[in-house]
Amino acid sequence: MYRVSPFVRQFAVALLAGAGAATLWVNLSPSSYYDAIEWRLIEVGLPLWLTPFPLGLTPMGLVSDGLMALFLFFFGKELWEAIRLKRGALSGRRGALPLGAMIGGWVGAVGVWLLAGALFETALEATPGAGWPVPIGSDVVLGYLVGRWVFGAGHPALHLLLLITIANDIMGLVVVGLVYPVAGLRLSWLVLSAVAVAAA
Repeated sequence: MYRVSPFVRQFAVALLAGAGAATLWVNLSPSSYYDAIEWRLIEVGLPLWLTPFPLGLTPMGLVSDGLMALFLFFFGKELWEAIRLKRGALSGRRGALPLGAMIGGWVGAVGVWLLAGALFETALEATPGAGWPVPIGSDVVLGYLVGRWVFGAGHPALHLLLLITIANDIMGLVVVGLVYPVAGLRLSWLVLSAVAVAAA
């Protein structure tokens, strides 16, 4: 189970460095930033059952739709191994407490979101409770780095914290996709995940 986990630190550093560089760039020169991320690398025409309009491969699409999918695949693999392997961190009875904590976190986060929306939303056209799936997910990288800061680099709680944030992130994406499908669910994109699984 732990043979790939050491890469998490490198992934976290790369993601934070990329986010920091992008934030700095977009604040210093917004026009050049948007020109760079929306530059068309390739124009792609896909069958209608995949997408109703032609797609262009851009650096933004390559990172957000391609590399992030593989990044989440890696996290899903870690979670699956933690649950399924005999000595996994969440196998058997060991998974009951983290599962309860995750469900409690989801209920609490959605409750705070709905309460805050009811107390502070003033726009007349606002939909009550809109966006409630958003707080279900958590940021895996920030959770890991804050956990390292709180517990220390070698603490055993880090692995469990990482698995909980991974599960929250996956559940958040699933719920957002089910509640707010942009153009209907296109389950055929799961073929990419199947190919990644077969390659791994």
